[in-house]
Order: sequence, then structure tokens, then C-alpha cells
Amino acid sequence: PESLEEAARIDGANDWQVLRRKPLARLKQHPQARLVVVQGPAGFGKTMLLRQYCEHRSELGDAVAWVRMESHSAEPALFLRQLCIAVRQLAGERPATVPRAYSVDDIAHALRQLKGRGVIVVDNYEYGAGAGLDAVLMQLTRLLPDGVQICIGTRVLPGAQLSRRLLDGHTLLIGHDDLRFGPAETSEFFRELGALDPADVQEIHDRTDGWPAALQCFRLCVSRGRNPRSVAFSGKGVTPELIDFLASEVFEDLSPRLQSLLLELAVI
Repeated sequence: PESLEEAARIDGANDWQVLRRKPLARLKQHPQARLVVVQGPAGFGKTMLLRQYCEHRSELGDAVAWVRMESHSAEPALFLRQLCIAVRQLAGERPATVPRAYSVDDIAHALRQLKGRGVIVVDNYEYGAGAGLDAVLMQLTRLLPDGVQICIGTRVLPGAQLSRRLLDGHTLLIGHDDLRFGPAETSEFFRELGALDPADVQEIHDRTDGWPAALQCFRLCVSRGRNPRSVAFSGKGVTPELIDFLASEVFEDLSPRLQSLLLELAVI
């Protein structure tokens, strides 16, 4: 489990200063939702939104625990271990020793110790998404006491069980369309630079379709002194920074077979 400060550092919070008012409003309107799924492709600001939501919940006095999944923690047993530690953190416990293995019963016991409201964030859920982990997640949502939410940030949706959960009114889905920047947010994002006129900002917004990662790449270009108009109107919105982002955050996470196929399709 990580602190909000660590989550902010990983997300590059100093570069993402726009308050996501619209999706935040949806989250604030559904405190009763046991499961919140924030889903979108790479660079859509999932961690940023979850961080802002957790800051809001912390200001209300609610406890927050943060779990960031990596490829090595994708096994259900390791996921249970991380989640149980997070729940015990939420309850204010700081165990001197941490068992190697936890069960769902262990988490159920830890959940019963919770007093008050809280949020458990599981970020990068896509690393472990699959039938085993999805089943664990759905089981845990049924065990949550009132006032406690599990929020997951993921590039892929959990499986068919989530569809049933969406119908029961206890699950909230924030999708990529909710995460896109609107024109006003894009203007706010570029306002402090002062190097772009409103028409340029609108052009950048139209070319990126409000994709936060692409907007950040434009912002880096402009802040480094490149000609704003050439950035906005050349290359159809593809900047060197965006190429680097796609290589590190998208391409490297693909399977070797899919990487080879894309290279065969793309290289003359």
C-alpha cells in the first residue's frame, strides 16, 4: 500500500493541475457505491482522478488505503495479501509482522474491525484482471461494511461479473468518455503557459479529442520553447513526447506477439 503522496508522485501530479470537476461530481454523488471502477486506456488520468477523490474523502475525515498492482502481484494470493494489509491500515493497525498468505476470511475479519467510512484504492488493476482476481474482487465487495468503498483504476474492465454488479446499483463505472478533458478543462490546462491563443488551444483539443496524455505532451512541447503554432498544427498532434509515452506506457506492455505484428504493419 502506498500513500496518497506516493500515488501523486507516480502520476506526475505536479504536471496535472486540472481539477476533474465533472467525474469528481459523479463520484461524490455515489458514496453508497461499494465498487467504483475508473476505466480507460493509458494516459487518461485514472490515477489523477482517484487521487483527487481520495483527497476529498480524506478532507471529510475518511480513511484511505492505496494498493498499486504490478505484474509480480497479479496472482490472487498476492492480491489478497496486499488487500488485507490495506484493510488493516484502514483500521489503523500497523502489524509488526506480515503473514505470507491471506485468505478471503482474513480480509472479512479485518473488514469487521473497521469503524467509520473509508476508501480502498486498487490502481493498475489490469495487471491481474482475469477470472480469478475478478471473482475475488466481486466477493470482497459483498463483504464491505456500509461506508467503505473499493475503487479500482484499470485499463480493462473486469469480466462478466461486473456487468451483473452494474445492474444492482452498487457499482459505479467512470469510463474513458468521462475521463476526457472538456474544452474548458483544456483551456485551464494551458492557461498558465500564456503562449497559446484560444484558437490554438481549441485546435489542440480537437486534435487530441481531450486525451489527457496527449495534452500533456503538447504542454511539454510548448513549455520547452517550441513554436506553439507548429506544435498545434503539424504532425496531426503527434509530438516526440507522445511517441515516447506510447512506447513506454503502451507498446512495452503489449504481448511479444502483438508487438511483432504492429512492427510488421507499421515499418515499411
